[in-house]
Amino acid sequence: MKLMTEKRVVEIERNPSGNFIAKYGWEWYQVNAYPARLMKLMAEGILEIEIAYKSRRYTHYKPRIDKRLRGAVNARDDKVRELE
Repeated sequence: MKLMTEKRVVEIERNPSGNFIAKYGWEWYQVNAYPARLMKLMAEGILEIEIAYKSRRYTHYKPRIDKRLRGAVNARDDKVRELE
């Protein structure tokens, strides 16, 4: 279940729910991960995140999705299909 956050990031980036999210990114609750979890993924080198939009109330993140993240998500999906 460790890759649920990463998978959700990839899903939102591929299919954003609106123009604002497509342009400015998503918030932490939309990927079911607290900001500390996102920073941990950055520290591990799995995910590179930039703050695309920030106001006094909101912070929207936009990842730079790399091959390692896509590979990890695809490998997890393959394992889930094998178990089904």
